Amino acid sequence: MGMTRRLVLIACSVVILGAAGSFAVARWLTDLRYGAPADCVESIDLQPFSRGGWPWSEHRHWLEMPVLYKGGPDGYVIHNRRTGETFRWSARPDEGHGRTRFPVLTRYAEIRNRHWQDDPWSFCRLPATTPSGEDAPAGP
Repeated sequence: MGMTRRLVLIACSVVILGAAGSFAVARWLTDLRYGAPADCVESIDLQPFSRGGWPWSEHRHWLEMPVLYKGGPDGYVIHNRRTGETFRWSARPDEGHGRTRFPVLTRYAEIRNRHWQDDPWSFCRLPATTPSGEDAPAGP
């Protein structure tokens, strides 16, 4: 009886851990967007940067654009030109230095793509759209 109970406990633990892992992976995959940004209006090369620290330290990896971006989060994607992946990583404008940083998720940089710094990256500005989904008229 003791051996059966242990096997059931182990099986239940494996199922629970597997389910928790599936949710974590699904949440992580929502950060990824695959496909080339065919509707890119403007493209600017990004420079990768990293600083040392513990794996749980935040904001150790980032991409940097040499100009400011003050638009909304739906106005651009970050494009890995080697893999074709696109991401919606948040923009962090640095007005004092006239540049914009895009923090790279640690799990992406250290698990999914350990050579991310060697990849060619670009900022892709998307066309502005109206609430009806049509292209907005060009403006300043």
